[in-house]
Amino acid sequence: SRRVIVMGVHLGNWEAIGRTLIGLGYKGAAIYQVPDNRFEHWVVQQFRRRYGGKLVPQGPAGARAAYRTLYEMDGLLLSVDECVAEHVNAPAFGRPLPREGNIAFVARLSALAVAVVVPAYCLRVNDRAQFRVVFMPPMAFARSADRQADLVENVARINAVIEPLVRAHLDQWFYASEFRFDG
Repeated sequence: SRRVIVMGVHLGNWEAIGRTLIGLGYKGAAIYQVPDNRFEHWVVQQFRRRYGGKLVPQGPAGARAAYRTLYEMDGLLLSVDECVAEHVNAPAFGRPLPREGNIAFVARLSALAVAVVVPAYCLRVNDRAQFRVVFMPPMAFARSADRQADLVENVARINAVIEPLVRAHLDQWFYASEFRFDG
């Protein structure tokens, strides 16, 4: 069976990506960031579980669960753009490409599990809360004996896909208000 990582971007109503996958019959899991507030965490879990699918919390235990999920289910949904400690790690926007974070995790997990990576995003199409979910063609990743060189190349390839999407739709990007050029 083919292992698939659906690589989401926080555009429009990004939650619709997972709902769309479930509606298409996809049986997978999604990695999510656990909110600090217990009530907010409960609300997020209730909302996402209502549609089915498995939730995998971010972190070391989540990384192991993500790997297992690729072998046990249809695949995994993971958003690759992220903001940690009020710092946007990806896309790079001309800064040095990160070797950590979700963007590097997708590249590493894809190599480890020999998984296909399918970029996905959701855009608001008008002012009436209508959205369109787009699944792009699977990405071609470097796969050689030099894992570090492959990581650098694959992070660059991921960034080359997500950065133009975010630039074209900054008004719909969740992290636009968080972005700072601080190195």
